[in-house]
Amino acid sequence: MQIIKIRIANLRPHPCQDEIFGDLSAGEYAALKQDIRLHGIRQPIEVTSEGIIVDGHHRVRALREQGIEEVDAIVVEGDTEVRFATANLARRHADPVTKARSIQHLAKIESRRTGIRIDLHENGPFRERLASLLGNTSGRTIDRYLQLLRLEREIQDAVSSGQLPMTKALKIESLPKADRKAIVERLKKKEPPRKVVEDYLRLPQVEEEVLPEDRYRELCQFFEASLDDLALHTQLIVGSADTKTPAPQLLARAAAFCAQMQHLELQVQGGTM
Repeated sequence: MQIIKIRIANLRPHPCQDEIFGDLSAGEYAALKQDIRLHGIRQPIEVTSEGIIVDGHHRVRALREQGIEEVDAIVVEGDTEVRFATANLARRHADPVTKARSIQHLAKIESRRTGIRIDLHENGPFRERLASLLGNTSGRTIDRYLQLLRLEREIQDAVSSGQLPMTKALKIESLPKADRKAIVERLKKKEPPRKVVEDYLRLPQVEEEVLPEDRYRELCQFFEASLDDLALHTQLIVGSADTKTPAPQLLARAAAFCAQMQHLELQVQGGTM
């Protein structure tokens, strides 16, 4: 496909952008802007011939704020509504709520196209295509994504922003209505989502499978909250890890993982938002 230069002033957001995806968190957006400042745009955005952005809303916003007037773009034809949803659904870093809304949006498009109501909980060709777009994920995982859409918007937003793990959010659905209402009211007051939800998950429950993206999100949240404090007290804490794996070996593995993830995250944030 041909890459062209296009004026940012002539671009418009896709009408479904805010409904399905909304904004990045402050931290993610700051990282994206920094990467663009250092490396520029790693991958062209995608637009329609009318200047509607199909893929690249956050990159365009970052460029506009930096006073840049043009961006590399690919003009896409055909069913751009499907392209818009699938491009975002296929993103490795997309949060669970974004994936759920993309799945729902694609189902609506498919129903309009075929005239047949799509039941996302039934196995079939459409569900198989979704599983492929999500990296050959299981049908159970698709169901878990869709379960998020039955929760209140405030809870969905907490999951999207990384402040509430998906595994804990899914347990809210089984709580009494009064507890759910109380959770929402406290979230509206900007109380920490994880702490709020844990206050209401009182009864022992069987832990559901923890998705890798949930574990990664929790790891990043721990780093954000604790790295500075740990760095200030290295001499006091050294030798106190008390893990089954010797601390030097464990830290070496952690350092290799973090270096790999930093490289991949910079690629993703600079090239696919």
